[in-house]
Amino acid sequence: MASRRGLSLSSPSHPAVHWAALEGHVAIIQELCEHRVPIDLRDASRSTALIIAAEKGHTEAVLHLLAYNADVNLKRGDGWTALHLACFNGREKIAHELISRK
Repeated sequence: MASRRGLSLSSPSHPAVHWAALEGHVAIIQELCEHRVPIDLRDASRSTALIIAAEKGHTEAVLHLLAYNADVNLKRGDGWTALHLACFNGREKIAHELISRK
């Protein structure tokens, strides 16, 4: 599969969708989803793009990931979900969105 900025679109260790979520790049998330990149890929810490976007406070990225059916119930390796991280980091709007999708 193609790569963007040295990140493989399908690498489980550093998925491009995780990079896009980390940086809040909604257009890249949308492009990856349209190319059917699995949205719930996990990295080495078992994080998903949704978990990363929620933790970093990227509301629009979270909304796009939810629109593409990202699983709100997945937990990273330490047992925390996107909702846990949104609440812990004071991301109120994101927390409300995640609760409405449970």
